[in-house]
Amino acid sequence: GQVYGGELRMGWTFSLDLFDEQTVQRLADDYGRELRSLVEHCLQANEAGEQGMTPSDFPLAGLSQAQLDALPVPAAQVEDIYALSPMQQGMLFHSLYEQGSGDYINQMRADVQGLDAERLRAAWQAVYDRHEVLRASVLWQGQQQPLHVIHKHLAVALVYQDWRERRELPTALDQLANAERLRGFDLGKAPLQRIQVIRIGDDRYHLIDTNHH
Repeated sequence: GQVYGGELRMGWTFSLDLFDEQTVQRLADDYGRELRSLVEHCLQANEAGEQGMTPSDFPLAGLSQAQLDALPVPAAQVEDIYALSPMQQGMLFHSLYEQGSGDYINQMRADVQGLDAERLRAAWQAVYDRHEVLRASVLWQGQQQPLHVIHKHLAVALVYQDWRERRELPTALDQLANAERLRGFDLGKAPLQRIQVIRIGDDRYHLIDTNHH
């Protein structure tokens, strides 16, 4: 068998000393009917959004069919699954052991003038769509080794707030940033990034970008 030009072609070779030609023809016909039935089933499931996964879809994950079926993420949303690197496994351990400490949480803050919040959202969405690492969650409970689960599509977690009338603005911004850092992330739920866009003037904004290492 071979796939050439997008088509599967099967050839049957047999010994006439052992089999009648009609016997092998019936086998080939049965095989063809089963194959067409399988293709039709997959097409119908795809149209209905009922996709499945097999271990061969994710060879780097080392998961059985039963483990794949038990994943908390629907098959239609999974692009890839693979193991964490040794360094990432160490960081995961410390993140879980020291929850609430804010360790391994990165945060960037910046004042920006002339910002279009919706264009910023669209720009970040384009980055998410292009880079799979931003669409990763971590699966570790009940697994022999921690795994990255890459989602096919994720919406950027961007929150816009208008604080132009807020009193004691610098203190309020510091409190928000600190709360975002200490809030941390549920590593089993992507995305592992949150962006706060705070309008602090008619043409001035304060950005708080919080993400897990």
